[in-house]
Amino acid sequence: ELSKSEQIKVTDEFGEETGILHKASDCSSCASKLGRPIGCYGCNNFRPHVDANHQIVLEKAQKKLAFNQEGGGSPITVRKIERSIIYIQATILMCNEHHIIKKGIKDDRN
Repeated sequence: ELSKSEQIKVTDEFGEETGILHKASDCSSCASKLGRPIGCYGCNNFRPHVDANHQIVLEKAQKKLAFNQEGGGSPITVRKIERSIIYIQATILMCNEHHIIKKGIKDDRN
């Protein structure tokens, strides 16, 4: 199935799926260096799942940011984490909006 479509699941360390990669080959040149799934947010190759728990990913990214800020992490790393946090927050907002619209459509039909 993977040979027909290059899409690969993006999971966290517990195996929870957060999205898919449109083309796995594009990740070989990834400059994020933040790891999956945090580094995937904001990438054109990443398609987040609407029903995934992006809040947990956000909390991990915020902890990673705090650790790097307190531990003297490089400014480049801090900026990359901050960028990912913005994209994770945007993803959460869009997913919430999708759920609200979906619920509204279902409620109107009843």
